[in-house]
Amino acid sequence: MEGYLTLVDIAIPRSGLVSSKEKKYTGVTATFCQINWKVQEQDPTKVPMFKDLRKESLLCRGTLYQTDLWEISRMAKDYDHRNHTFAATSPREGQGPVEPTAVVFHQSRCGSTLIANMLAAFRPKHTRVYSESPPPLEAIIACSGHSRCDDGAQDALIQDVFYMMGRITRKERPQHVFYKIQSISSLEIHAFTRAMPDTPWVYSYRDPTEILMSHFKNYQHGNPLSSSYRNNCSRNFGKKDQHPVLVDLVEQHGMKVEDLDLEQYCAAHLASLGESAVREHDSNEHMKTPHWFVNHNELPRKIWEKVLGTVITDTKMTDEMIQRIQQMAHSYSKSRGDPSKQDWHEDSTMKQGRAPESIKIAAQTFMNPVYNKMEQIRNSEL
Repeated sequence: MEGYLTLVDIAIPRSGLVSSKEKKYTGVTATFCQINWKVQEQDPTKVPMFKDLRKESLLCRGTLYQTDLWEISRMAKDYDHRNHTFAATSPREGQGPVEPTAVVFHQSRCGSTLIANMLAAFRPKHTRVYSESPPPLEAIIACSGHSRCDDGAQDALIQDVFYMMGRITRKERPQHVFYKIQSISSLEIHAFTRAMPDTPWVYSYRDPTEILMSHFKNYQHGNPLSSSYRNNCSRNFGKKDQHPVLVDLVEQHGMKVEDLDLEQYCAAHLASLGESAVREHDSNEHMKTPHWFVNHNELPRKIWEKVLGTVITDTKMTDEMIQRIQQMAHSYSKSRGDPSKQDWHEDSTMKQGRAPESIKIAAQTFMNPVYNKMEQIRNSEL
């Protein structure tokens, strides 16, 4: 069963998604290889990111296979249709697909990796988790910044990516496949919900000061901020083109993006991630799709009570499943199997206490209003 190839990457032409008479998109290259999913099954903390799982899959390099994504998707769908006609019967081994059980979006540094590990651990022989695998992100942001891109082409691309990644059938039944997408995808979450309107999704977030302090870890050691300092939230700092949601949030405060310092920019960027999810929630078109805003401070209980309790319909949550989730909650989500880093300790108080005034002001200015919106949504779900 482990000999089947998994979609591990896609490459989109620099010119963007282009349609033809025969194809909704052309020129997208798909890369497959053999992934050793047993590593995740045995210990999710050893491979918290898909890049870790791929690295631990020793046969991946020798089984790399590249092909046209549109063509291979059509072949796969035709094969599945011919060999799995009746929905009431289980697919044969090697057939599929398994539709996404749920997708996790997040504001970054807010417990999303812990959520992914919990989802992988609650029912390991029946569950697989793609934690920040490249293909979903590339498909979701495919039209960002490209003028030559239409919704139909992107919808087909996103649907094909999830279809091919869902073709990982196993002997054990039932099967659950979860995806945690990179934080930057939040800015284009509308593209995902448009293409996958029936797929449940989660948005993970945390107290603004605590998130911002996680991005500026040097403050925890009392070091001054270097002018050349860069972190995930400042990758686009100083660039001319900025996302419209970020620009809108900054201008609401009577400011311009180009006038922000590094801390302010990071706060505005992180706020734009949450704001995009809030705006998608407020869209009447997608309100029927199950989705949850999950605050870091309500982990792990909300995962089994709300999320899994809703999306897992084949069986009730058992005490054993809940125990696995609770055990995972006490492990550092990115320990990568290192025993010295295995135990997790709550760090909220430390982050709040060590945050300098400039961080607190930046978080309060840009992130707190969005945080309050997400809290209002979360409270309405209770």
